[in-house]
Amino acid sequence: MATFAFFNSVAYGHVNPTLAVVKELVARGQRVVYYLTEEFRSTIEAAGAELRPVVIGPFEGIAKGNMSIGTLPLRLQQMTEQLLPPVLAYLRAEPPDFIVYDSTSLWAIFASRILSIPAISFRSIYAASDTATPMSPQRAHKFPFPMQEFLKANEALEALSASYGLPPFNVRSMFNHTEPLNIVFLPRIFQPGGDLFDESFVFVGPSLSEQRDGQNSLFLEKIDGRPLLYISLGTIFNNDWQRFLDMCFSAFRDTEWQVVLSLGKHASHIALQDVPENFLIEDYVPQLDVLQRSRSFITHGGMNSTMEGLYFGVPCIVVPQTVEQERTAQQIEKLGLGLQLDKETLTVEILQNAVKQVAEDETLQPRLLSMQREMQNAGGYRRAVDAILAYTARR
Repeated sequence: MATFAFFNSVAYGHVNPTLAVVKELVARGQRVVYYLTEEFRSTIEAAGAELRPVVIGPFEGIAKGNMSIGTLPLRLQQMTEQLLPPVLAYLRAEPPDFIVYDSTSLWAIFASRILSIPAISFRSIYAASDTATPMSPQRAHKFPFPMQEFLKANEALEALSASYGLPPFNVRSMFNHTEPLNIVFLPRIFQPGGDLFDESFVFVGPSLSEQRDGQNSLFLEKIDGRPLLYISLGTIFNNDWQRFLDMCFSAFRDTEWQVVLSLGKHASHIALQDVPENFLIEDYVPQLDVLQRSRSFITHGGMNSTMEGLYFGVPCIVVPQTVEQERTAQQIEKLGLGLQLDKETLTVEILQNAVKQVAEDETLQPRLLSMQREMQNAGGYRRAVDAILAYTARR
């Protein structure tokens, strides 16, 4: 039995793909210790892992609750400064055989090198390396990283590297940093430039367990026989929800659609007034169960949501809110799996026409079925665990 130390970002979009992998590792006789904040305890323990709680924040110079991508460099640098000492203490007291980390967990990369513990990288977003990147130079300039803050974060990380006798490592290194094994939670065909990645990258597709948790069965009973439209803009980047919500009410009120709308965790400011009869609105819904019943999916283009929608053959109408999500929207259109809409120019009529178009486009279904087969053949969490155990056996 090997002991795996898992590290991840404080975001369900990054944690969720790892849960089925954790459960399968434990089922195969391995031990998993997950280092994450206390709010994830029940989720982590339900998957069969042990939680070692870490504490994050507050962040210097960043307003509380500001999770925009523009603050990412400083957040990553400050999280690394905060988490590295307690993480090193944990790992020295309880040495694992392997470290498994999400690609945004810089502190785990540092810990792996400081303690010479072999590591495996998980990527819940697009893969990247020194020779392949999902972002063209024409798109890369759109990353809204204030240069002064970016340079400040880089300088601090390079100083931290030097203090531990490590080669220079900065924020940009995170995107291209690789390990001997890199598990990517999307099929290779969906990865831009997928054929450029070598055998150290294993594209396993979405990591979904067949077992549903039965969450909110009373809610599911409200879904009737009407065509189902599912709408969700995720749990973080949804600051324009009120305007968007009002447009959805106007676009789909008194139509043939039954609309399930998931608000997310930062929606306390939303004013739910004059809700149409054909709308079901919740902060959270059992997304996998809802998608299985859906005919169309309006999404922000987060990788988890996109993969889950395509896994169930649902055409995606993507309203991206970040550069990475714009790239996903482009892939959706390029592969003929749905449409991309611009949030800045979005109107009621555009929303109505987009849903009507994907509902009536008979060419979508064969392409969606083909993508479903690609995802099923990618292997999911079982192939991820096969690759992990084969790698650890070689070590």
